[in-house]
Amino acid sequence: MFNDTVYIVSALPNGPSSSAGIKSGDKIIKVNGASLTGPKVTNAFIYSKLRGQRGSEVKLDILPYGEKTLKTFNVTRDRIPSYSVSAGYMIDNQTGYIKIDRFSETTYDEFKNTLSDLKNANMKRLVLDLRGNPGGYKDRAEKIVDELLGGEKLIVYTDGKGTQYDSQTFTKRDGIFEKGALTLIVDEGSASAAEIVAGALQDNDRALIVGRRSFGKGLVQMPVNLSDGSELRLTISRYYTPSGRSIQKPYTLGKEDEYEKDYDQRSKSGEFYSADSIKFNEKLKYRTVGGRTVYGGGGITPDVFIPRDTTMFTKYLYELLGKTSSVSMLWIMRMTTEKHLKK
Repeated sequence: MFNDTVYIVSALPNGPSSSAGIKSGDKIIKVNGASLTGPKVTNAFIYSKLRGQRGSEVKLDILPYGEKTLKTFNVTRDRIPSYSVSAGYMIDNQTGYIKIDRFSETTYDEFKNTLSDLKNANMKRLVLDLRGNPGGYKDRAEKIVDELLGGEKLIVYTDGKGTQYDSQTFTKRDGIFEKGALTLIVDEGSASAAEIVAGALQDNDRALIVGRRSFGKGLVQMPVNLSDGSELRLTISRYYTPSGRSIQKPYTLGKEDEYEKDYDQRSKSGEFYSADSIKFNEKLKYRTVGGRTVYGGGGITPDVFIPRDTTMFTKYLYELLGKTSSVSMLWIMRMTTEKHLKK
């Protein structure tokens, strides 16, 4: 709940909401005709409306992020996946692929087991996919970096106005895959802990970063319990990559609208679709361990730019998906994908 409205923080990959086409930033306005806005809406009320028997259908009136028109989504309730590593397999006889959807309590163990299996399958190079990963447990992200980066290398550090909460994190153990080609994929949905991983591997010249500039969320917050049972989260410092880049996107007092509309501005400027639209700040130029130039300014900018794929998802298809059940949607997606591949 934020300003009396229910926002989607992240639709878990392969879950019912994600399958129906619901995305981060969308607002849930109604559930089966019942309003989810206003001061009387509690968490218990929200859960009672959203949750239900597996296989049953729920009608959601949603205001998609950045739009002004409500859209209706028919979502078939199903089990929400609890695994954070959603894929791990060999692409060919030498290349492994691992997809991490978020950094949860079990992510490191899942990743380590998957990485070991791929290594035993004679993996020589790895593709690590962090697209759409909103972050999570920072220490799990650091442990994953430690499995991929050898020696005693800086992973991330924090810096605030004072020194009380400043810290540095280094690699400290022998990892499973410290040698071998490593490619990391990120996009505008990769945030927080995902950016720590990307920044550490890029600045130490351990991985080639591919995709689009990440979200830019790098604030350290300290929880303060209040007497009424609520909690205040006080920002005390920022996260920095080994080269000195601040992960957090710029925030200027008095220009809150610019900060909130950063995602929209990046889309309108063409940054998601063309490498030529990306503007670098020459004052925020940094060097990796190997002397390569990287740029600050918020988020992690990839070494190789890959534009958004707009060939499959038209406005018509997006609206159609929102009006169908999850089962029907999967059929449409399958047919569309097969047609796209044939072309």
